[in-house]
Amino acid sequence: MNDTTRQQWLCRALVVTGLSILASSYLRVLYTAVDIDGDPRLFFGLVAGAVIAGLIAGRFVPISGAIVSGAIITALGSMLYISTIPPEYSLSLTISGLWGDTTALLTGMSILRIINAGMWAVAVAPIPTFLVSYFATRRQFGYSTLIGCGTVAFVVLTGDISGTDALLGVLGGVFTLGVDGVERRGARVMKTDRVLVVLALVLVVTASISIVPGGSAPLGAGGSTGSGETVEASLTRSDDELSVGGSIKLSPDVRFTVESDRESYWRIGAYDRYTGDGWVRTADTHDPNDELTGPKSGGSKFTQTVSPRATLSVMPAAWRPISVSGPAADATSFGGLRPEGRLQPGDNYTVESIAPRHSPRELRNASGSYPDDLRDRYTQLPDSTPDDVSQYTEQLTANAETPYDSARVISTHLKEHWNYSLSVPEPDGQVASTFLFDREAGYCTYFATTMVTMLRSQEIPARLAVGYAPGQRVGQNEWVVRGLDAHAWVEVYFQDVGWVRFDPTPAEPRQQAEQAAIAAAREDDAANVDVSSSDPNETDTPTPTPTPEPTASTATEAADQSTATPGDETTPETGPASAYRPEAFANASAAVSDDDGGSTVELPPASTILFGITIAGGLLALLRRWGVFSGLRRLVWLWNLSRSDPKADVAAVYDRLEYLLTREHRPREPGETRREYVRDVGTREDRRLVAIYEQVIYAGDRSDSLVSEAIELFKRRRWTLVRW
Repeated sequence: MNDTTRQQWLCRALVVTGLSILASSYLRVLYTAVDIDGDPRLFFGLVAGAVIAGLIAGRFVPISGAIVSGAIITALGSMLYISTIPPEYSLSLTISGLWGDTTALLTGMSILRIINAGMWAVAVAPIPTFLVSYFATRRQFGYSTLIGCGTVAFVVLTGDISGTDALLGVLGGVFTLGVDGVERRGARVMKTDRVLVVLALVLVVTASISIVPGGSAPLGAGGSTGSGETVEASLTRSDDELSVGGSIKLSPDVRFTVESDRESYWRIGAYDRYTGDGWVRTADTHDPNDELTGPKSGGSKFTQTVSPRATLSVMPAAWRPISVSGPAADATSFGGLRPEGRLQPGDNYTVESIAPRHSPRELRNASGSYPDDLRDRYTQLPDSTPDDVSQYTEQLTANAETPYDSARVISTHLKEHWNYSLSVPEPDGQVASTFLFDREAGYCTYFATTMVTMLRSQEIPARLAVGYAPGQRVGQNEWVVRGLDAHAWVEVYFQDVGWVRFDPTPAEPRQQAEQAAIAAAREDDAANVDVSSSDPNETDTPTPTPTPEPTASTATEAADQSTATPGDETTPETGPASAYRPEAFANASAAVSDDDGGSTVELPPASTILFGITIAGGLLALLRRWGVFSGLRRLVWLWNLSRSDPKADVAAVYDRLEYLLTREHRPREPGETRREYVRDVGTREDRRLVAIYEQVIYAGDRSDSLVSEAIELFKRRRWTLVRW
């Protein structure tokens, strides 16, 4: 194999590598959707089949045939996806929904918000993969790159791709085009500095332009406690995604006041799809089944009037609302309310709700059989969820005879054996498994997410709900609700009853943290911490969990305090943070170790490092193409006049002089002597330097004074380069 052939094979291998990186960037995004809500084996099978089909078609099928094949794959994928849409959606509604979803995806809606996101990803993945493989086989790498980059751009618009994957996709695509161009021109691969220049340019442009507008602003004005996200901002955004992060803060600012016939949690909404590191709400406010209806079990009506004291993008209300009067609002598919615009102070609204009526006995007697669509939707867990979670929960609830008993055992277990803390590290892996086995503390989002995951692992429908705890009671029927009252809890579904609230977060330490934040804000004379009805001179009494409502873990668990809890035979270990760990999981759990005082170097994210390396490489390549490095070498050469041998020293001085004259005027022509050349283009000092050169080189006069004079003449002469 000669050098040319070897070079061609090297270029082709690099092109395939670039395309593989490009394809993997969007396939990782689609696989995430499949892992969360789909069949990974079907996904990998169809993707592999698309690659093989593209390789075969690329050798035997013309481009027109490939386009037809791509259309057929698209049609089959659409039919596959439509066949899995819930039966309550009619065909016309499904088609219009597909068009609406496509438009929404292109304007920032996450793929995970699609009802059947996993099957959608399975249906879509083979289309670009087949075409990329087909055109690569035909060595039309430009088309392959265009299709791959177009798919990456699509998932960038949806907001589902990480910075690292998007960066790798861009790098893979531009690298492919660059290496392919080098091969076509026959250049050496190692001299492809123009590829690095283009990569850096693309990255700078993409980093400087915001393609997708940011999500909705968080509720209110954010926290007033300093930098960093608040509990409120993380839970009460008006968008449809919720991430579970690390340390968080409390905002003591008043958000609204409530006049109500009874105390309640002021619910905003719920999330049904667990992604492993957060939550997604799949349905939007225009679901055909959206309506305000009362609970299946009936209950007692009561009203509440909410008065915003800050700008709100949400509409808190007691569960379950059946009517609202005031500013225009939409009903969401999770039985909540959403204002059509932002609520300002003075935009009061009144909600009529029905508090569900049921007893622990009714909840225990509720059927464990659920409708298929409800069970599939509310028992969903990512395929990558560790089996340890299910096994741990199964052992914990071994003596629970009903879903209600399991829910109560899990809620009590989390309350009693994990601490409440706002200072926690970022989850390492999935939130629930990390919290169960690697953490001793967390805040409400961790507790609620973990409980929902544990229930779902036992095929018990559950979802995560967010809103506000009751707040500070300032009158018989009045409450002041602050940003720090933002809260997350669990809703468990019981057949013939409906959704029932359970709150697994330890109440007392949470309330103590909230009261400390209020006290600190009052000491600092912070604005908007109180209203006229709240007395800053009195120490707020921690708000008790509502006991009159039989709708949640509060009423149902309180009614059962004298009843033996299934699974209570298991005695927890001593200590506030010690949790019951079945023996099988003794090695899986690890306490959060204290800082040993040593300092560690925290590296930036991988995407940042890769971005920086690429930008640096592109900058260096650009400087090289501009001749900056060769110019610097020349500058060092001109200024470096070391003394050694007189003959060599004078020759070195003349070489530098001729370089300057060449830049100022012209090169010395063949056959032209040094004396003739300098006489034509040089100065009187230049002619003297040539005379010294001839005397030292040809006459053999190597006196130190002549060499020193030549060097001094050139030192004055070389500053003309700077002026030039």
